[in-house]
Amino acid sequence: MTGLVALVAGALGSVGERSAIALADAGAAVSLLAAQPDQLDVTIKEIQTGGGTAIPIGCDVTDHRQTRQAVDRTVAELGRLDVVVSNIGLTLFAEIEDAQVEDWHRMLAVNLAGTLHLAHAAVPHLVAAASGDRGVADFIGIGSAASRDIEAGAAAHRATQDGLASYLAGLQQELAPRHVRVALLECDAVDPLPPPEARTHPHITNSPLLRPDDVADAVRYMATRPTGMSIAHLRVTGT
Repeated sequence: MTGLVALVAGALGSVGERSAIALADAGAAVSLLAAQPDQLDVTIKEIQTGGGTAIPIGCDVTDHRQTRQAVDRTVAELGRLDVVVSNIGLTLFAEIEDAQVEDWHRMLAVNLAGTLHLAHAAVPHLVAAASGDRGVADFIGIGSAASRDIEAGAAAHRATQDGLASYLAGLQQELAPRHVRVALLECDAVDPLPPPEARTHPHITNSPLLRPDDVADAVRYMATRPTGMSIAHLRVTGT
């Protein structure tokens, strides 16, 4: 990935941090987006100490204007955009009578709208990169398998994940002719665990936990496939 530029949204979480480091280790310059970019100092230093290039950018992906500005700044400072990783997710479980409507709106804004905003801002740059020397560009959306079985309390969260999967599948159909690969990377529970309100859900408590580096390794694998192949959907589970 030497000479390429990657953007990781949701870089403050453990999966985002490790994904940014994995892409930098592969040779990419990396833009790290987070709502609190001052908390990225350790990750930025690790990448730079290893000889890589990384910049932190403050961004609330639920705001489409902030998201576009963050993407445009990435291209302005690093010169191009080849890979986008949307590590944007909020996991809140509650049965219908106990659910807060505000929590539903937050999950829709983060889990679904955030990725839509990111794709809308990034796609023109990815198309431009795909028409260049590499011949391909990548948009990878990281989703959760935590409510795949649609157990009690997980319906609203699953709705956001099904929406994300459908959107990425449709986007893949739109962009494949222009050599932009769109993929869903679906993950089981990752250590450290989600917020306390999600930790008692059966899928979380019964599943072997993944390490953040496991997910980051999958991100790197997907972004480094040869030009002639694409991975539309990959699910990573603990063992």
